[in-house]
Amino acid sequence: MLLFPGEAALYEKSSDRFALQNTKLVSSGESIKLLVCNGACDRAERPLACRLFPLFPYTDKSGAIKVKMDARAKAVCPLFEYGVTGLSKDFVRAVRNASRLLLENNVIRKYLYDVSRSIDDIDFLSILPPGY
Repeated sequence: MLLFPGEAALYEKSSDRFALQNTKLVSSGESIKLLVCNGACDRAERPLACRLFPLFPYTDKSGAIKVKMDARAKAVCPLFEYGVTGLSKDFVRAVRNASRLLLENNVIRKYLYDVSRSIDDIDFLSILPPGY
């Protein structure tokens, strides 16, 4: 999972359950941290992106936010094919409320914008016709 700004400090201790890696956003080339787990984690210690998954607080190019299914979840989440309607309404509402709070922080607002552009790139690639 991509880590939100400031989260890497929570996971800097070495562990046999996860590893921190550097990665770059497709859209901007900006370096960010990625937390890779072995699939067995303490749910209370999950990063924010994992808690929101398979949703993402997507920001459009104007900066407006909406909660949507994360295109990156398509390959790994069995709920993806059902869309937001396949998720608990309380969960979706909680992600919407958290998203509004996240936008209040300028650093996180920029992060959401940059990750949203990367999601746009992935989403675009998934709709290209074969052989494109």
